[in-house]
This record gives sequence, C-alpha cells and structure tokens, in this order.
Amino acid sequence: LLDDIDGPVTFSPDGSQFAYLLRTESGSRSAAEIIVAPASNARNGHAIVTLINTEVQRDISWSPDGKLIAVIVFVPEMDKPTRPAVYFYSPDGVLKGHYTAPALRQIAFPTWLDGGKVLALPGFRSGSGQLHLREVLLPTGAVHEPVSGITNIRALSVTADERTIAAVSYQSRFAIWIASADNPGDA
Repeated sequence: LLDDIDGPVTFSPDGSQFAYLLRTESGSRSAAEIIVAPASNARNGHAIVTLINTEVQRDISWSPDGKLIAVIVFVPEMDKPTRPAVYFYSPDGVLKGHYTAPALRQIAFPTWLDGGKVLALPGFRSGSGQLHLREVLLPTGAVHEPVSGITNIRALSVTADERTIAAVSYQSRFAIWIASADNPGDA
C-alpha cells in the first residue's frame, strides 16, 4: 500500500508498471517527482523526472503504446502569465516533447485517443470559466474542439478499445430556503 502519493496512478498498457506524482517540500524548495514502479513491487519505484519549484498537475497518463507519459506542467515565466504545457516523457525519464496551449489558461486530465495520435483534455479558454473539451493532434500539436456541448468537465476517461469516452461534468446547484427571522430553524 502506498500512502504518500499525490494523485491517481496510471498503468502502462501491459499492466507491468505504473506511474504517479510525488511532491516533497524542504524550506523554500519544492519538488514534483514522476515515479515509475513495477506493478509486482510498488515499493520499488524510482523517480524518472524531478521538477524543482514547478507546479505539476496530479493527473498523468500513459500512452497506449507505452512509449510516453503525459504530464501537465505549469512553467513559471517572469514576464508572462503562467500557462500550462503537456510534457511527454519516456518511461525512463527522457523528455520527448511538449505542447504548450497558448489559448488555454488551464488544462487537465490528459486522455489518449486514436492509438496515441490524439490527446483529449478539458481546458479553460482565456476569459472563460468553464472547462471545454479539446483534442490535440499529435505530433503536430494542432488543437481541435469537438462539438460535445459538455462543459465544466471534472474527469475524463476512455475505454480500452477507444470507442467510448466518458466525461464527468460538474453542475452546481443553488437552493433557496426561506424562514422566519424569529425562528430560522423552521425552514
């Protein structure tokens, strides 16, 4: 049992390994590590990537071919607003590429489609308060917004055969209660 991880795990396609995020802090230094561990011995994991003083989103995703792990990173820039980027690491920690979403101020839940040729993810557009579904075509990085009508996405998943994608949409509800000022407990 691992009790010190900072988010969900993602399994390699063959199920032999899994990866997760581990955060540590020491004084003014924070570190985010991507840990890969064999499924047969979860305690035998090792850091493949360590990012210092960089915000890393907890949701990571292993590609269907097992060659890439997608990680959402918020790279701080001194003269620009912080924007999200998807970094693609090999299972041994080599940075294989990255995609920056200049029109999006936040992205989440990287989900592989079409055998790893498309990365679906919800994202906030600048000036918008709702997460809309986006598809990033790889390796070009071209962005496509599929017509789904789904907003405020809080989770995204796809079946193994990639024929069905599920999105959990968060809808907030408001309630009004009316009571006498003398007896508010009667509401």
